[in-house]
Amino acid sequence: MDLAPAAGGGSILVFAARDVALKVRSVAASTSYRDNPAPVAMKIPEQAEMLLPLPTSD
Repeated sequence: MDLAPAAGGGSILVFAARDVALKVRSVAASTSYRDNPAPVAMKIPEQAEMLLPLPTSD
């Protein structure tokens, strides 16, 4: 018996909230997000300088 969680016929992946937020913010920094509400919603606090700076990849 397989006890791995699945939904819609596929496995469920778990990500840390920080990783999700960083990905959404990096997508929001591009201009290819216009039809996606999550990156659009991130632009408001970003433009108001209410978010911490994104970490740099060193």
